[in-house]
Amino acid sequence: MWKNVAAQFYDPSIKGMIIKSFVLIVASKGLAIGSPLALKFVVDAMAAAQAFDFNYAMYGISAFGAARLAGIALAEYRMIYVQQII
Repeated sequence: MWKNVAAQFYDPSIKGMIIKSFVLIVASKGLAIGSPLALKFVVDAMAAAQAFDFNYAMYGISAFGAARLAGIALAEYRMIYVQQII
C-alpha cells in the first residue's frame, strides 16, 4: 500500500497538483493574515485624522472585503486540487 502512495508522489501530474495546492494555501493564508492588518491601518487612520477622506476609508474597507473573499476563493480552489489527488 505505501509503495503505491509513494509512487503517486513521483508522478509528474500529481507532483504538479501538490505544488499548485501548496502555492494556493500559502496565498490563501497570506491574505487571511494580511487583510485584518490592512483594515487595522484604515481604522487607525480614521481615528487619528480629524478631517478624514471618506473615499480612502471606503477603498480600504473594500480592499479588506476583496482580500477576504480572495482568500476564501483560493482555499476552495485548492480543495479542488486536493480532491483530484485523493
